[in-house]
Amino acid sequence: MREIQQGVWQMSLAMLISGSIGAFVLLSGLPVTEVVFWRCLIGAIALFLFIRFSKHPFSPLTKVTLGLAVLGGVALVVKLAAAVCRFERISIGLSTVVYNTQPLCWY
Repeated sequence: MREIQQGVWQMSLAMLISGSIGAFVLLSGLPVTEVVFWRCLIGAIALFLFIRFSKHPFSPLTKVTLGLAVLGGVALVVKLAAAVCRFERISIGLSTVVYNTQPLCWY
């Protein structure tokens, strides 16, 4: 039961962060590239800290896994840049709904 409660809190926090990015982009008035840069930098630092101080064992990076990680990172940056560009063209609400339900279209 504790895992379920922890998952609910983690998912709620993730949705809060994801849903607030549109407001941040519009209120900051910064260019898309700068918003994406800072969001990726903050995310990289948070991910590094999580991996460094997590009690869960992580497998060592091989050339293949490092290459896949870099490729995945590039794909995430492109996806984030596209999402941030959307906020200038459609409403934050509609953009957030599309962003969160788009993966369902693949199944």
